[in-house]
Amino acid sequence: MTTIAGKVVAITGAAMGMGRLAAEKFAAEGAKVALLDIRQSDLDQAVSELTAGGKTAKGYRADVSHREEIYGVFQKIEQDFGPVDILFNNAGVVFGGPILQVDDEKLEQMIQINLIAHIWTMKAVLPGMMAKKAGHIINFSSATGLVGVPYLTAYCASKFGVLGMTEALYLELRDQGYKGIKCTVVTPSYVATGMFAGARPPLLSPWVKPEKVVNKIIKAVKKNRYSVRVPFVVHGIPALKALLTIGEVNLLSKIIGMSQSMHHWTGRKEIK
Repeated sequence: MTTIAGKVVAITGAAMGMGRLAAEKFAAEGAKVALLDIRQSDLDQAVSELTAGGKTAKGYRADVSHREEIYGVFQKIEQDFGPVDILFNNAGVVFGGPILQVDDEKLEQMIQINLIAHIWTMKAVLPGMMAKKAGHIINFSSATGLVGVPYLTAYCASKFGVLGMTEALYLELRDQGYKGIKCTVVTPSYVATGMFAGARPPLLSPWVKPEKVVNKIIKAVKKNRYSVRVPFVVHGIPALKALLTIGEVNLLSKIIGMSQSMHHWTGRKEIK
């Protein structure tokens, strides 16, 4: 996909943070952007600012943790713009802390929104992509999908799941002959959007600017790249884990400050 102009792009969690920035960047490329979010007022503001600048955009209030709601919203998007060409599964929540101290409802929210919702959105857009034998699916994982981080147990579970799910889908599509449908999985370290406010990134992995991640995603779509990893140190995690025992991983985690990185997390605790 060498050009994004004229493509229909659907972005979840698009009312603020990285989702909103991605909406701006895709719209600037000439795409027709469908913004999905649960925050109606923020969603309205984002769409208003995009359309005021002459961009093509429309907002859709949606709770991505509800399957039937997602299917209904994507039907509306197709009616308004046509089949989705690019899906960006960006919506996510984080609730840090010792697993016994995190409410069960919040643990479930992380799995539902960060992982299972991706399945519903992909199932919603894949028929259209398969009909055209073209499309691009972007799934947001995390460096915590490559290595476990203390006090992020359920969050890590969701992000590890996104990696496996995206890889399996990529291979499944190729086995079925749909080589024109591309996938990109995004695995950044701590991104400075507010979700991880109070956290302290480990050594060699400073805060990542949202603009850097979004720019790399746009480039990955244009060049059909499967993986986006930032900062550069994230590239070395799989190889390092393959060489170390779990005890050595624990020791290294303490030395670089990863074990302590969530001790003072405050974050963005509410999604509504």
